Order: sequence, then C-alpha cells, then structure tokens
Amino acid sequence: MILDEGGTIGPEDLPDKIRFGHSQKGSLIIDSPNMTIEELEKEYILKVLNYTRWQKKRSSELLGINASTLYRKLIAYGIEKPGGGRDGMDADDGSERGEQAA
Repeated sequence: MILDEGGTIGPEDLPDKIRFGHSQKGSLIIDSPNMTIEELEKEYILKVLNYTRWQKKRSSELLGINASTLYRKLIAYGIEKPGGGRDGMDADDGSERGEQAA
C-alpha cells in the first residue's frame, strides 16, 4: 500500500527496486570529498573486514581480490585487527584468539 497526500502516485513514490529494477546492495558514505583513492580503499577494506568479522579469505572474496593482495594491502595501510593478533594477519580458523591444539 502506498499513501500519498497529493492524491496522485508518481514514480518518485515507488521503491527503487520497482523504479530501477534492482535494489542497492549497501551504501558507502564519504565523509570528506578530500579523501584520496588510497584513503577510500583503506576505509572500504576496513568496512568489509568488520562485516566479515575479520575473516580475511571471505573479505578478499567480497572485495574481488586475491587473498595475497588483501594481505599486501593490510601491510601497506598498516591495518591491524583491533584488540589482538600480532599483525592482524593470523589464520582465519580461530587461531587469532591465541588457542593452541592440545
């Protein structure tokens, strides 16, 4: 149901999925138009890492890059997992929590 105070429903009243035939996957908010491409890339990598809970293999898949490329970018940008890990690049199998096999 669509309610419109003007009495006429126009295209602008319809959801984007109906208007354009697709829905937006997400949003990227750029706080400052003065950011460089490198700064934008770093912010986006951090957003994807947080979304995947720092699963780097999954993050690289979502970013559309090889895992080795993601690792190089993490080093280049000095990105580390908050609150743990030597360099933020431990395996994605739970070993980040410092667990060892018995």
